[in-house]
Amino acid sequence: MIVTIKFLIFSLAIISLAVAIIGFVLLKIRSQLQNSYSTLFAAKNKGAVEELEPVDINGTKQWIHVRGRNKNNPLLLFLHGGPGWSNIGWYDAIQRPWENHFTVVQWDQRQAGKSYAPNLAETISHQQYISDTEAIISYLRDKFQQDKIFIMGTSYGTYLGMQMAKRHPDWLYAYIGIGQVVTMKEHPVEEYRLLLEHAHATDNQSLIATLNRLAPFPDPSVPEKSYIENVVALTDLESEIEKAYPASLSSILKANTHLQWLSPLYTLKDHYHRKFGENPAGINPKNAFYYDFFKYDLPKEVGSDFDVPIFFFTGRHDFHVAYTLTDRWFRKIEAPYKEQVWFEQSAHAAHLTEPYEFSKALIEKVLLRVNMYS
Repeated sequence: MIVTIKFLIFSLAIISLAVAIIGFVLLKIRSQLQNSYSTLFAAKNKGAVEELEPVDINGTKQWIHVRGRNKNNPLLLFLHGGPGWSNIGWYDAIQRPWENHFTVVQWDQRQAGKSYAPNLAETISHQQYISDTEAIISYLRDKFQQDKIFIMGTSYGTYLGMQMAKRHPDWLYAYIGIGQVVTMKEHPVEEYRLLLEHAHATDNQSLIATLNRLAPFPDPSVPEKSYIENVVALTDLESEIEKAYPASLSSILKANTHLQWLSPLYTLKDHYHRKFGENPAGINPKNAFYYDFFKYDLPKEVGSDFDVPIFFFTGRHDFHVAYTLTDRWFRKIEAPYKEQVWFEQSAHAAHLTEPYEFSKALIEKVLLRVNMYS
C-alpha cells in the first residue's frame, strides 16, 4: 500500500513536471513568434506612430491600437463588426498597406477582445455603442490634434459609422462602409431569398433541402432565436459558394483566435477572457441587446441625407448582408459626394478577398477624392 502511494506521488510529480516543461516550451515559442510579429509589423521608422493603450470610455476601460508610418497622416478609425468581433491583434497584415497613407486605429469595442470585463453585457445597447463611438472619436481628435478623421466600418460597424456620419459630419473627412447594413429585420429574409434563388439556379439539391428545412427563415414567431441559432451555419453555406466570406465563418474565427494568440498585443489574461468570459450580449438571450439588435433600421433612424462624403465598398456577391439592400439604400442617399465601389470577386469582406483592389480603392477613390473635394 505504501509503495503504491509513493508510486502515485512520484507519477503525479513526473506528470506535473512534464506539463510545466511543455507549458514553458509553448510560452517560449509564443514569445519568439511574437518577436517575429513585431519585426514584421511594428512601426519603428522615424516619424511613425504605434501605441497600444486603454482609454476611459463612458466609465469603462476600452483598448485602442494606433499604428501608422507617418504621424502626420490622417486618422482612420476602423469600426469592427459582430457585434463583439474584435480586430486588435489579427489585422496586422490586412491593414499594413493602409498604414502608409493613414494612421490606423483599431478599437476593441465594449466587452470585445481586450476591452472585455465581467458584467458589461447588461450595459450594451445600440445607443451605448453609439455613445462609445462618439467618445472614442472625440478622444482621438483631441489626442492627435486632428479636427477631422476618416471612419471605416464593416458589417455591424457600418451601423455605427452611418450614425456618426449623420450626427457628426463636422468630425469626418469621409465615411467608408464595407458590407453596409441597412435594416436588420430585412437582412436575413433577403439573405435566405438570394441563397435559395441561387440554389435553384444552380440545381444545388443539397442546399435546397437544407434551406427548406429552415423555412420560414427567420421564424416569425421567434426571429431572434431563429437567426442567432442558424446564422453561423447559414454563413458557412454561403461561404462555400463564395457568397459571404473567403472561407467558412468558423475557419475565419479560428484564424482570428490563432493570430491573436501569437500577437504581442494580446496578453494571457486577454486569452483567458476569450475562452472563459461571458458570451457577447448579442447572442445571449439573457441580455436585452439580444432582442434590441434585431430592431435597427438605418433609413428610419438617420434618413438618407448626409453632409459628409459617403463611400460604400460592396461585394458583388454579398448575400450575408445582401448587396441588393445596400444598393437600394445607396441609390436614395444624398451627400456632397457619394460613390459605391463594387468588388467583383468579393462578397461580405472585400478587404479580405481582394486586398490589393481594396487598398487601391481606399487610396484612389477615397483619400485622393476627399483631398480634391476639400
